[in-house]
Amino acid sequence: MANCIVNIFITMDGLRRITIAAMKAAENENEMNYVFSTFGYTNAIEKAELLQWVMGGKWFDLPKDDEARFQMLKAAFLHGEWRYADKLSQLKNIAKDL
Repeated sequence: MANCIVNIFITMDGLRRITIAAMKAAENENEMNYVFSTFGYTNAIEKAELLQWVMGGKWFDLPKDDEARFQMLKAAFLHGEWRYADKLSQLKNIAKDL
């Protein structure tokens, strides 16, 4: 039974990583919506949480309303400045390992 639970957890973690990678590859709203629908993200809470995972960082002063929070994160995602910070973080990790 424990082995089954561990396998489910690993599978869920793997699926989350694939979903995050797919969303990071999305470059416009149509591609973003395709990722949401492909991986079964249907409500504003789920979509907002995925965008927060993808963009990383800590988010402050987000609206309390689920739909408003999603719309704000969606606008930040589509604006794309998070991509620069993500690449810079990757470069810092590579340099640290040298």
